[in-house]
Amino acid sequence: MIKKLITAILIFFASYSFAKNIDVIDSLRQKINVSKTDSALSYWSDILAKEYSGINPDSGIYYANQSLRLAQKIKKYEYVIDAYCSLGIIYRERGEYNTALNYLHDALKIIEEKKIDKWYLERVYASLNLAYTEQGNYTAGIEYGFKSLHEIEKTGDTMNMALANNNLANTFFNIKEYNKALKHYKVALTYAEKIKHIYGQSLLNGNLGSVYFEMNKLDSAKLFFDKSLELCKAVEDIAGEAISYGNIGSYYQKMNDNNSALSYFIKAEKIFDELKLQPNLCDMYYNMATSYLALKNYSLSLKNALKALDLANKIESYPHKQQSHLALKNVYEKVNNVALAYFHYQQYIACKDSIFNEESRKEQFKSELIYEYNKKHYADSLNQSLITKMQQEELDHEKEKTDTQRKFTYAAILGFVIMLILAIYIFKGYKDKQNANKTIAYQRDLVEAKNLEIIDSIKYAKRIQQSLMPTEKYIHKHLKSKD
Repeated sequence: MIKKLITAILIFFASYSFAKNIDVIDSLRQKINVSKTDSALSYWSDILAKEYSGINPDSGIYYANQSLRLAQKIKKYEYVIDAYCSLGIIYRERGEYNTALNYLHDALKIIEEKKIDKWYLERVYASLNLAYTEQGNYTAGIEYGFKSLHEIEKTGDTMNMALANNNLANTFFNIKEYNKALKHYKVALTYAEKIKHIYGQSLLNGNLGSVYFEMNKLDSAKLFFDKSLELCKAVEDIAGEAISYGNIGSYYQKMNDNNSALSYFIKAEKIFDELKLQPNLCDMYYNMATSYLALKNYSLSLKNALKALDLANKIESYPHKQQSHLALKNVYEKVNNVALAYFHYQQYIACKDSIFNEESRKEQFKSELIYEYNKKHYADSLNQSLITKMQQEELDHEKEKTDTQRKFTYAAILGFVIMLILAIYIFKGYKDKQNANKTIAYQRDLVEAKNLEIIDSIKYAKRIQQSLMPTEKYIHKHLKSKD
């Protein structure tokens, strides 16, 4: 089963393709060593924290806290916000959602109190969207997702438009609104391709594959998964490779080839464990438990299901708790432990209800409606040049289409007029020829009539001559008598 398959790296999106490069880390350490001011030291410490986030979260937290202390000391509030965001993102990736949310709300509070540049809002809103979504609070996730998109649309920044649409699509994916997820992933991929961002394309190909997988369009899903893996290898994105392995494993699991599925899940598990990406690791435990169950290896299925639940409780994630209880319910059924099977079924339902209750869904779509209203109000009240880049491109496309249609219309009218003139000319020529033919025919008839008259006259004269002249027999007879 595919859950939160690929989540945007958010602030690190632009540099992630060359993050994890030891030369970059060494260079940043050198900059920290030679920094002579608290401002410079705070800045470079935060950049290094971002570089460490995907490969060594503990070091990332260390440098982010160092940046935060220095920024607070010199009251450089922009750097304080940066450090809070870095800490929020690293803790979110580790699955420690409450800690992540506390840091992100601290950042939001500073932006509002100190009236910091609104550009920071889109970053914090986007981070809150991801943290709430992964925690299972989809109402808050969608609310902050739309807030982030609304802020970014004011600038039309291509990179951040890709990010915001991807993050919002992740939330829709998790509440099984697959058509909405598909729409936002495709928009995000268009932006990523436009700026030739390979890492972004790898992420979004994987996400699109996930949607098609859940829609049971498996051939399309496999194509996107394979493409994602190819791109991840091209940019040496180890975490992305692991996610792609998990996705491909899920494909084989769906095709009932559980031995192949497990080979991919085990590859992914090893990488996620090394990188301490706990939510993803939890997914792999669940997937492995499911495949071992299908192969009737109940001991290994139970072992992985228990590991999944233990980790889900640790990271306080309702979606992961839900799937872990489901795995345990299924395996206990197979080993005829009715009591435990029933217990975990109840827990599964409780987690499911906490995520998908009706009031929560109403709030989700209320947020969407508010966004659409604000978007229209914003476009109506401000200069047309501030309309989002995507909207403008759509308008340009429609105008181009209209102009093309208009040209075709003009060409058709011109062609019709030319054809009409040509038809009139041909018709006139035909009528003139017809009249000429009539004249010629009339004259021919006259000549023929005259000829007939002459021939008749000749014949008549001949008959007269023949009647007046004696016949040969008569002449011969009289010549004989004279002899």
